[in-house]
Amino acid sequence: MRVEREGFRGKSNRIAFGDYVRDFYLPTKRAALRRNTMRVYESIIANYLMPKFKDVMIPKLSRPMVQKMIS
Repeated sequence: MRVEREGFRGKSNRIAFGDYVRDFYLPTKRAALRRNTMRVYESIIANYLMPKFKDVMIPKLSRPMVQKMIS
C-alpha cells in the first residue's frame, strides 16, 4: 500500500479511474498476487469496472455511483 500511495501521491485530482488502474493499481498487484488471483482481478476490472468508470476522474467517483453499478 505504501508503494501505491507514494506513486499516486499528488495525482488524485488529475487522473481518471482507468488510468489509475492501469498505471498504479494493477502493476503493484501483479507483483503481490498469485497468477490465478491476478487473472480474476483483471477480469472483474475489465468486464465490470472499466465499462462504467474508465473515464471518471477519481475525485468524482462516489459510493452511490458504485452502488448503482452493483445494483
